[in-house]
Amino acid sequence: MASLFKGLTLIEIVIVIAIMAILSGLVLVTLNPKEQTSKTTDSNKKTDSAGLLGAIDRFYTSYQGQYPWELVANCSAPASNGSSTVNSCWLNKLVSSGELQQGFADSSTISSFIVTLNSQGVHVCFAPESKAFLAQALYNSSGTKVTPGTHICVPE
Repeated sequence: MASLFKGLTLIEIVIVIAIMAILSGLVLVTLNPKEQTSKTTDSNKKTDSAGLLGAIDRFYTSYQGQYPWELVANCSAPASNGSSTVNSCWLNKLVSSGELQQGFADSSTISSFIVTLNSQGVHVCFAPESKAFLAQALYNSSGTKVTPGTHICVPE
């Protein structure tokens, strides 16, 4: 009786390993871990910037049309040219008034925000890190719509 069992040859094993290596390389390129991390960071920044703007708006409403920087001595208002970051004097006022929680104020993303105040109101902007969010950027740091944009701002 002849044996019907055939084993895999060395060539077949090498071909299977090569195909698996190519597929795993494609998966890594597709997922791009740095881009995924950057997208997560940008998503958190967008959520946090909307939260900060919401707190400023609630404060403005609660205090009869006054912004937090107007009620703190020696606290400057955000500039209209996109050069102002979050100032601790008015951020602390938002916390003490109950509009923001201290944990939010201590967030690492807050330091990267640019806050502007102009005739249209307050804008909170940030420079995106990921390519996906950069493609959605429609503004410059002062909250003015430009093409191509360098920042994402709320409100949009």
